[in-house]
Formats: sequence, structure tokens, C-alpha cells
Amino acid sequence: MGGNGRGHVLSMMTPFKYAIFALIAILVNLAVQALFTELTPAMSYKLMYALLLGTAAGFFTKYELDRLFIFHKDFEGIKKESRQIGFYAATGFLTTIIFWAIEYGFVVVWQHRLSQYMGGLAGLSIGYVVKYHLDRKYVFL
Repeated sequence: MGGNGRGHVLSMMTPFKYAIFALIAILVNLAVQALFTELTPAMSYKLMYALLLGTAAGFFTKYELDRLFIFHKDFEGIKKESRQIGFYAATGFLTTIIFWAIEYGFVVVWQHRLSQYMGGLAGLSIGYVVKYHLDRKYVFL
């Protein structure tokens, strides 16, 4: 690491950057949900569609930020990128279930539209803490 301790400072910044990127992805996720909810007429399964669209938008936002600025991985071709996204998605599966369950639980318990977004914030926050540790250990080697 060298005598100046720079590597230690950078490693301490990684969780901070990860948290900022998670916040950005959370905001993208919730914004897409809100837009879909506001712009779409009443329909069956509207909440589920909002969850799916928000999750996809947040996923790709977070993947790119993590790949470039946390794990410093350059684009190395479609095959390798597809494999990397697959591993990233696999670690996100469990955390997405956590997020959805908490958000849906808030809606069921409080039955207020604001509870959807509060549950989403809580679920995404918990999910991203778990995901950071999975990504660090299993995805971006």
C-alpha cells in the first residue's frame, strides 16, 4: 500500500461511494415508480408493474456506477459484460426479494400511497447493505 496510507483512505471511501450510488439508484427506482403510478390509468397489478419498472431502472443505474466507480471494471466485450451482469443480477435476486417484501408489507400494513415509497426506501436501504457485501465477495473479483 505504500508509506502514505493512500490505499487505506481509498478503501475507506469505497463504502461511502457505494452508499451514494445506492441513494442515486434508490431515487431513480422511486422516481420511475412515481412516474408510472402517476401517468398510468387505474389498472390491475399497477403496483407490481411500478415495482418491476423501478427495479429495472435502479438495477442498471447501480450496475454502471458500481462497475465504473467502485470496482473499476472497464467494458471488456459483450460476452464478459453479459456474464458480469448475470452475476450482479444473481446477487441482486435476494436483495430484490427483501426490497419488494418490505415495500409491499408497508403498503399492506398502512394502506396509504406514501407507505409504498417509505417501504421502498427502507427495503432498498437494507437490500443495498446486503448487496455490497455480496458484490465485494462474489461478483467483482
